Amino acid sequence: VIKSAVIKSADIENAVRESSVTKSTEVTEPAGIAVTTGLPPRQDTANLQHSFWAQLPTDIGRDILYLKSELHYLLVVTRQGRSLILCNLRDAMEACQHLPGLQPHRSYWVNQTAIQALKKQGRAGVLRLCNGAEIPVSRNHLKHVAQTVSAAVSEPPHLM
Repeated sequence: VIKSAVIKSADIENAVRESSVTKSTEVTEPAGIAVTTGLPPRQDTANLQHSFWAQLPTDIGRDILYLKSELHYLLVVTRQGRSLILCNLRDAMEACQHLPGLQPHRSYWVNQTAIQALKKQGRAGVLRLCNGAEIPVSRNHLKHVAQTVSAAVSEPPHLM
């Protein structure tokens, strides 16, 4: 059962004053009422890119092999190591748009230069990377990944 309620501007103002939220975003409703959502404002793309790169420890370098989404965190794997940072995959992909990469699965982004082989497993596939990692390729992305990978290198990736 969905109940509807009429909210008065005085009720909203009282709730905001009593709230312990320190960061908030104000949304102006058509009637001119400011509503506090309790969420920080969305950062612009430049800040997101800076935030991603700033979170990476210097000892793992910047030569990214792949990214893996793990709930609210992101596993960043480079040639020199790995780190778990607080970032979502979409924002990290925006920060890495200058790199040749592809998304073989909804939870992964892979640097194309790290791909050594594409192996078909049933209706899906697996990418084998230069560090030995195996990245799943969903059946919905398999055709696109195979085309992208073969076009990106001078010879097609070794199909196992």
